[in-house]
Amino acid sequence: MQLPIGNEGALNGGTAVDVVASPAASKQRIIPVNGLSVYNADTVAHTYTFKKVKGGSTYVVWIAPTVAAGALALLAKPVTLDATDEKLQVVYEGAKTTTESTFDFSGLEVS
Repeated sequence: MQLPIGNEGALNGGTAVDVVASPAASKQRIIPVNGLSVYNADTVAHTYTFKKVKGGSTYVVWIAPTVAAGALALLAKPVTLDATDEKLQVVYEGAKTTTESTFDFSGLEVS
């Protein structure tokens, strides 16, 4: 069975934020290409890093090119979370100047 899932929120400066939580046991979370966007609401450009976390290990999935103020970064590759200790995070370098960046996720949960 496939169910649509989603999440939205704000990033937190140089602190990694969980944008897609771990799936429940016997389920997978599918993040398709362009299924996760980050909007740079700040007044300066930022570089965003999309990270897959599994247990205590972190793997860089994709680093967005420098994103201008008022522009979007879209996840450029699909990601599957298929264990209860896997999640997807986004972080950007430095601190906000005026306004935190926001994210919007849309994907599938598969059982």
